Amino acid sequence: MHRRSGSHSRRTRLPAVRSDGGIELDKHRTRRISNLLAIIISAFFAAVGVAGFQRTGDMRQLLLFIALAAVAFGIVKLAFFGINRLLDKIE
Repeated sequence: MHRRSGSHSRRTRLPAVRSDGGIELDKHRTRRISNLLAIIISAFFAAVGVAGFQRTGDMRQLLLFIALAAVAFGIVKLAFFGINRLLDKIE
């Protein structure tokens, strides 16, 4: 039985490059959780919209929930941006 060391099983995280050429690190490690939460909430609204469309056949309802999914994604990302700024001020 071959055992892997702990350092090889972890994924290395590459820093993001900002538009001004600087390097931005996710020092609070909130990027993954914010992406996951935003996708889950958006998928929920999209699923509700599709289920409602299948039940009623109303295209406006489907488009409204798809738009709500996009807005929810933005709101979650904006909330985590604020959380990151708050954590930066605490340090």
